[in-house]
Amino acid sequence: MSPPLLSELASQGTSGLVAVKVSPDLKPYTVHRDILAHYSEYFKSALSSPWEEAEARTVILRDIKPVIFELFLNWTQQHRLCWEAAHAALDEGEWVVAPPVDVECILMLQAWGFADRFLMPDFKEALLYAFVDHLVEYGPASMRLVIHVFNNDLMPDIDPCPFLNVLVDAHCKCWRVMSADEEDVELIGELPIEFVTRVFIRNGELNQGDGFPRYELKGCDYHGHTTKDEVRDCAKRKAQLLVTGPGMV
Repeated sequence: MSPPLLSELASQGTSGLVAVKVSPDLKPYTVHRDILAHYSEYFKSALSSPWEEAEARTVILRDIKPVIFELFLNWTQQHRLCWEAAHAALDEGEWVVAPPVDVECILMLQAWGFADRFLMPDFKEALLYAFVDHLVEYGPASMRLVIHVFNNDLMPDIDPCPFLNVLVDAHCKCWRVMSADEEDVELIGELPIEFVTRVFIRNGELNQGDGFPRYELKGCDYHGHTTKDEVRDCAKRKAQLLVTGPGMV
């Protein structure tokens, strides 16, 4: 089903608006109810039932960061992940001095957790496309990022986990000591044992010829396709959910 047209939303006046309050500070947002309901089964139920949220036309999300909610809201407009706005919304100390790619990978994993919790399948799928694109385009994640992801339980708890698979494969196929950042080499000893174990096993598979040629990441290997038709239609499906361009993935 296509998202509601702007003309439909505009004709509703204020009756179609709901308040969403985010974070412990209850930062307020005014959002079209039909937009939330279209992308989220949670919001669809919460705003169209006898629940308190529907009565008050208010949803409170105390444990969600504003930057994550805004990443979702901006994506609903044109299916773009607006990184410039996301970086600007980060609080001091939230990786503001880290490489942009690291910051964006962390935000995508946090946003995926938000989307999974609030039943947003299209947003989850778009985030997976974007995460894979990041590693295919920019190469393996920094060791600092890997450590942060595992220490903070940001990796989705699903099996198989395509986010983890591409993170591991990027190191197995693309990481090189000669081109590595000095900090990366220094942090090898601090890598989580789960990640190191997976890298060793995957390297062993690749060395035995079980997998694609080394030095090459293919996005579709991590999209979770289950049929040949899904592989064939991948580019079309991706274009529906994720628009790329300057400042985006």
